[in-house]
Amino acid sequence: MKQEEIEAILKTYENFVNLKKLKRQGWKEWNVKDREIESVADHVYGAQMLAWCILEQANLDLDAGKVMAMLSLHETEEIAIGDITPFDHITKEQKKEMGKEAVKQVLSNLSQASRVKELIAEFEEGKTKEAKFALLCDKLECDLQARIYQKEGYLRWSQAPEKVLQDKRVQKLRKNGIKTIDHIFLENDYPLYQNTIFQEIADFLKKEEKESKKVAVVLEGGALRGIYTAGVLDAFLEKKVKVDCLIGVSAGALNGMNYISKQKGRSAQINLTYCDDPQYIGRKAITRSKGIIGFDYLFDDISKKQVPFDEKTFQKSKIRFVAVATNCSTGKAEYFEKDDWKLEEFYKMVQASASMPLASSMVKIRKRFVFRWCSSR
Repeated sequence: MKQEEIEAILKTYENFVNLKKLKRQGWKEWNVKDREIESVADHVYGAQMLAWCILEQANLDLDAGKVMAMLSLHETEEIAIGDITPFDHITKEQKKEMGKEAVKQVLSNLSQASRVKELIAEFEEGKTKEAKFALLCDKLECDLQARIYQKEGYLRWSQAPEKVLQDKRVQKLRKNGIKTIDHIFLENDYPLYQNTIFQEIADFLKKEEKESKKVAVVLEGGALRGIYTAGVLDAFLEKKVKVDCLIGVSAGALNGMNYISKQKGRSAQINLTYCDDPQYIGRKAITRSKGIIGFDYLFDDISKKQVPFDEKTFQKSKIRFVAVATNCSTGKAEYFEKDDWKLEEFYKMVQASASMPLASSMVKIRKRFVFRWCSSR
């Protein structure tokens, strides 16, 4: 080869390996921690491996070499234009035109790149059976990566930015009963999988979620009588009893927090140590917290200084935790999930759950709410 031909190869190669550094923008939109976000090259590899797994397991009449070639090249445009997501509000037509120009730019150093351009064009058009298969591998790989992030605790509603929460597709799917973010991804792509082997895989994932056995524990209230509940939860921690969901009201919600944070004995330590402290229960609590229970003292002083609450373990926990309180305007019970709120806000939900009518002041949650909350007991 001539020197200029070798230089063309090296320049084009250097362009392609930039995909190792380019982070998948969609995961940034969901506030996955930057160091955990896969690169575009990671996604390309994942899509190829998924394709190989399906092709090896299923008897499909496809040109495997062409499928692999398409998947290795299908993100070429992102070298020049970056990873565009639906939240960028760029139309399919605009993205298509931008993609064509980007591919030309990336391959401009190669005097003969017709095969590469043809494969990319075939993938984008999605008309051949290999292109259709490769396109669905691309989609399903993203759904499966969401499933992995969900299992690892990186996808939480409490971390999702407002623009994601306000997205009409996300709101519609949540309204239809989709609870977890990974299933938001799967349900959004599900119509594309109809009448293909990908539908079988998607149906299995949905069925697996529904059929997986769950253990839920309901924690009742009862003020200091909740110390009996605390003892049971401490035994659960000691024996490593697995619980998938905790639903607590009043003292039950407070005890549940210590179970989620894996702090055996903390509930008993606080109630036995501070039950005679007027800042916790009594006149000083009334002065500071406007109620007989000193929630400000509990959350600000005790939980941050005297008997520190393990916020990190609490937030990372995959156990579903729900606090129940009564809407004082409607008289109906409301349910607050830990992962749907920032920690300081969830403290308010638990305080609202533990507030006693007349003996405690009502708790206002978020300025946009025109009502307050009180205990559902």
